[in-house]
Amino acid sequence: MSTENNYIQQSFSGGLNQQIDPTRISRNEYPLLINGRSRYDVVTNVRLPVQVNDMSLTGVNYQGIYAALNLVFIFIDGKPYYKDMNYPSMSFQPINGAQLDPTVSTVFAALVPTSYANFQRSLVDVDNRNTDVKLGDIIDQTPQALVAQDGKSQPIAILTTNAARQLNRYQEWNLDLREYVPVGRQMLYHDGVLYIISPDGRRIYRSVTGRPLDFMVNIQPGDDGDKWPTENDGSAETVSHAVDYDEITSINRLNTDDGSFFISTRKASYAVTPLIQDTDLVFGEPTFGNRFLFSAGCVSPFSFIELLGDNAFQDFNGLRSFNAILQLKNAGTNSPFSKRIGPILQGIKQDYVASVVFDNYALFACNTIYGRGIIVYDTLSETFVGVDIYPGVDQIKQFAEVKSDDGQRYLFFITADNKLYQAFVGDMATTKLYVGEWCSNDPNMEQNFSQIKLVFVDCKHSGMITVQSFIDRKLEKTMSMILDQKSGNPNDILPIAVPYGAADQDTAQILPFDIGRTTIGWKAGFLITWSIDATLSHVGLLATSQRNVNSVQTQAKMYKNNLAKLNSTGL
Repeated sequence: MSTENNYIQQSFSGGLNQQIDPTRISRNEYPLLINGRSRYDVVTNVRLPVQVNDMSLTGVNYQGIYAALNLVFIFIDGKPYYKDMNYPSMSFQPINGAQLDPTVSTVFAALVPTSYANFQRSLVDVDNRNTDVKLGDIIDQTPQALVAQDGKSQPIAILTTNAARQLNRYQEWNLDLREYVPVGRQMLYHDGVLYIISPDGRRIYRSVTGRPLDFMVNIQPGDDGDKWPTENDGSAETVSHAVDYDEITSINRLNTDDGSFFISTRKASYAVTPLIQDTDLVFGEPTFGNRFLFSAGCVSPFSFIELLGDNAFQDFNGLRSFNAILQLKNAGTNSPFSKRIGPILQGIKQDYVASVVFDNYALFACNTIYGRGIIVYDTLSETFVGVDIYPGVDQIKQFAEVKSDDGQRYLFFITADNKLYQAFVGDMATTKLYVGEWCSNDPNMEQNFSQIKLVFVDCKHSGMITVQSFIDRKLEKTMSMILDQKSGNPNDILPIAVPYGAADQDTAQILPFDIGRTTIGWKAGFLITWSIDATLSHVGLLATSQRNVNSVQTQAKMYKNNLAKLNSTGL
């Protein structure tokens, strides 16, 4: 006795789920999506990145990329370049005046505003370093700048004039020119303070509050607030703060109201909180308290992002998230954020990782079982969408999002093989959606899978749709069909006519693919592939089931085993 079964997937809002066997996922979920999105409950394409081949960019060592409003900065062989995205057709321009070490792998940068605490500082109690300071005459502001450094060279400042200069050393700090920035690596500007990780990665330097280019020094007794003569007696190192024996990999802000910031090593994470009581002050500035958060840490300085109130980062084993407020106040714990996509990362050793939020998607660049790519998380639907795999593009080291004055957003990234790309501006990527695996969930039920139908809408280009059927995970058949263009030019100027723009033809197309009446198995999955601008709306599968005590495959195996036993006994 046979029964006809119809399997229909009319929703993709549940996103990607590899946490459980595909036969058990919800009907609005799918096992895998490559180079696609499902935000609007349908599956749409994405565009490939395009390599930026700008003849102005000379050099071979791509060390960092950063954004400041409408400007994007890139460091190559220690030299800074910039591009104004208000004029996207312009070339990158070199920034003259100073440069960093051409051999280091990473250049770190942080934007700082002009100083707002512009007064002389001297000790209230000249015999006590643990005291407040008194403010004297007005002094010069320090400028707004992009501070850049490499852990070896004296840091530089890129000014609003797009000229660069070297920042002052300790020896050059004086009462008339109170500017001093020590050599270091990662940086964070937070609550009026510029924090810098020391060259060895084990200490935190800090600026004077309100003066990001004026780092803390030991103040001598007296009314003028002068520094000690030698660097060993008075530099930022002498008033630095330590967190862990291990090397710091990342420093980031936390969305708390007590000024706490995030410090991570490769194996642990901490919240560092300024202590503002009078007894905790050193030269009028807060000391710090450390609070251990959890035994997981950032792999990269560029892997930590904010997710609508939560925080997420990449460690050696996957992705993790935590809520900073709950963590600090209620001893909360971090969660294995990547459990729904865990198998994609299983057994992979991460080297380069980077994260960014763009167009309300969190993009986690990492290595996966399918190759180097980007795991995509939709922050609006709070679901993992899939994985972007770009052929020929190496591992991404760092992202930078730039916003032009007219509201346009641009995403750039640099890769481990020293190339610069602009994301989502190229040809349509090849989208691959694996649906199923559909079965009766009855171990005694085999099925004959005869036909799969796809519903595409808003096809903007004609092209090939390919379906591969996998019966019990075995590739059975590859089928292809042409999808015709049915809607207008994808670059039509807005606004469009109400309700859906041009309405002179039917934009929905149903493509039937005959699998074959002889295809029998327990479960079926289908890989749907297309490289044109078209939206997949529905998937339907027609199958006929027949109940057996044992499946056809099992009966054949039992027959072979019994025959082998008879032959071995000589009967």
